[in-house]
Amino acid sequence: MSGADHPECLVLVEEQDEQGKISVPSGMSFFHFALEVSGNRVQDVLNFEKQAREKGYIPNYGTVTHNNNPPMGDGETGGNTAVYFYDPDYNNVEFCGAMDTIEDYRMPNVSY
Repeated sequence: MSGADHPECLVLVEEQDEQGKISVPSGMSFFHFALEVSGNRVQDVLNFEKQAREKGYIPNYGTVTHNNNPPMGDGETGGNTAVYFYDPDYNNVEFCGAMDTIEDYRMPNVSY
């Protein structure tokens, strides 16, 4: 998401256990931040994942498209294509492209 097009703010959330130690998240969670890959197309996300794997980084989820369309659709909303990685602190980081816009949802006869 670009700051020019999306006025949302970034909120970082940490969860702590009873001893005050930061908990490591398991699986997918709502709490993550997203970065738009250069080019912003489905193929750009696929290329990004390939390059990351070649450097030894393994996604924790994806590459998926957030819709119901096979073969990559995961049933979620948003329409964008994304791949997720944990950073060194186990924060979930989404790398995405081909983001739907409000205009996409206003178009008649489009199925998601």
